[in-house]
Amino acid sequence: MSSGPILIPRLPASIHRTWPIPGSKSITNRALVLAALADGETVLDNVLASDDTGHMRRCLEAIGIQTRDTGPGEVTVI
Repeated sequence: MSSGPILIPRLPASIHRTWPIPGSKSITNRALVLAALADGETVLDNVLASDDTGHMRRCLEAIGIQTRDTGPGEVTVI
């Protein structure tokens, strides 16, 4: 059994790839609050639809912030 370093060969070329990750309730709720604080209109992408994010949207709407579903996983905050 060898106890030396493991040699990992270098890849022949760079890898350029984007992996979409599922939406996150924590990130979505923070993004909704930041969008509500921003001036103008903000479009959020990859928004998670969950009970918690629905409650956050209703709370924002109760204080006069508009939110609209504008596409799959997309919410516009005005």
